[in-house]
Amino acid sequence: MINAAKSHGQIDAQEAQRLVGKMQENGVSEEERRFVLTSMQKPMETDAIVRAVPNQQAAAQIYTASLMAIQLDTDAERRRLQELAARFGVNRHAVAYLHRAVGVA
Repeated sequence: MINAAKSHGQIDAQEAQRLVGKMQENGVSEEERRFVLTSMQKPMETDAIVRAVPNQQAAAQIYTASLMAIQLDTDAERRRLQELAARFGVNRHAVAYLHRAVGVA
């Protein structure tokens, strides 16, 4: 989710607030919150994420979480998600399904 929010180069205030809000809704600990806030300041870590994905189900879940973390309103964000799907091996039919399921065009 953090990488998705960074897809256009930085996390803007609205994206940061949305991530913090989601953490609060889900009752994360202060330590987890600090970790996320620190991670927002670091460069994107796509390679590490792709290497850590154990299977297609996890890839689809991470793609969906990334999709939900951003407002898909810039070309950079669209390209970033296309790249992520390709790197995960999530085919275009699955991507279309996930977009419909989340309500994102």
